[in-house]
Amino acid sequence: MEVEWEEDKANGEGKEKPIAASLQSKSSLQKSAATSKKSYIVYLGAHAHGPEPSLEEYDRATDSHHELLGSFLGSLNIDIRFMIGYLFVGVWPESKSFDDEGMGPIPSRWKGECQKDNVKPVHCNRKLIGPRSFYKGYVANTGASSDPSSSPRDFDGHGTHTLSTAAGRFVLGAAVLGNAYGTSKGGSPNAFVAVYKFCCSGCQDADILAAFNADIADGVDVISMSIGGEPVDYAVDSIAIGSFHAVQNGITVVCSAGNQGPGSVTNVAPWIFTVAVTTIDRDFISTLTLGNKKQIQVIFLLLPF
Repeated sequence: MEVEWEEDKANGEGKEKPIAASLQSKSSLQKSAATSKKSYIVYLGAHAHGPEPSLEEYDRATDSHHELLGSFLGSLNIDIRFMIGYLFVGVWPESKSFDDEGMGPIPSRWKGECQKDNVKPVHCNRKLIGPRSFYKGYVANTGASSDPSSSPRDFDGHGTHTLSTAAGRFVLGAAVLGNAYGTSKGGSPNAFVAVYKFCCSGCQDADILAAFNADIADGVDVISMSIGGEPVDYAVDSIAIGSFHAVQNGITVVCSAGNQGPGSVTNVAPWIFTVAVTTIDRDFISTLTLGNKKQIQVIFLLLPF
């Protein structure tokens, strides 16, 4: 994959640029993305191990990925006090994955807020530092009034699941429908998280861009999104536009590759880290009892949202 990029020095380092300024015209965005000073080609290569790799081979592959990230980030010493902004469908704050026991003080560079909601309130703590919702675009476009789903609260479990995957705390005694008891945690359990819900009863481009703008202004370090659709031209793709603006302001954007694989992918803008699902090395087995009392062992699957 070849990524072309042009540094914008006219606005100064670290300054936020309003999304509106990036949307003056379709041609200006296309020109900004296409004009370049340097091109970078990154080839991750192929692993040399066979179908049953050893732990040593797994470690070697992991180390190579860390070295790649270190070359991009400038250091392998990652600050655990960084902030993740999650954009999509909200959070269930009572989940133990967002307990703040043992968390340090919220970084002083955090500029966000804890949205007050009288219908379905979401309380903040030192882990979940800023739940907010964006729905004015939906109301303006449909004529509908706001409803309980406009709260930052997660009503179907998807946001809570995906955010805890990224940054959930250590939770003892976790299980999947009574199976696989153990301790669950996210990739960065000590990271602070903020939630920007923009899909209430529907998803609108105006609300997506408003969420990106707030995320950037609040000072998060990473944006995580678990939403996607059919790939479209970058100039009319609100996720591509919003993430381009975020990257210009020094924020790493990570998006899901979609649920339609194998063979298809979404969120393909070259400035986005697009992450696909993987597999695990164990099965979830349950006992099925038939009407004749015969019992059989079955493996059940959990389909992604």
